[in-house]
Amino acid sequence: DVFLDHFLAREWQRFDPRSLEDYIRWIHQVLADRIDSCPERSRRYFRYLSTTDTLLHYRSTEGISRTLSQMAKRARYDSGMEKAGTVLLSRYARLEEGFELFFPELVHFA
Repeated sequence: DVFLDHFLAREWQRFDPRSLEDYIRWIHQVLADRIDSCPERSRRYFRYLSTTDTLLHYRSTEGISRTLSQMAKRARYDSGMEKAGTVLLSRYARLEEGFELFFPELVHFA
C-alpha cells in the first residue's frame, strides 16, 4: 500500500482541491483532537508523523525507498522491504497503471 500512497501523493491535486500540505495540516489537527483516545502505539506513531515530513516525502521515489528501508529495520523478521524501492522503480509504469485502475474504484466504494 506504500506504493499506492506514492502515486496518490504524486497526483494529489487530481483528487482533492486542497494542496497535499494543507490536507496533512488538516488531518494532523483532526487526529490531534482525538489522539488521547488512541492506543499508545498509535500515539507514538502520530508524534513521529507530526515531527517529520514523511507523508510529503511519499511524492518521490526516494522518499518511498527511505520509508520502506526504515520499515524494514523495525520489522521483527527479514522482510526484504529495504529492496522495495528498487522494485518500485523497475515496475513503475505497471504499478502506476494499477493505481489508475484501482484508485477510482476505491473512491467510488468509500
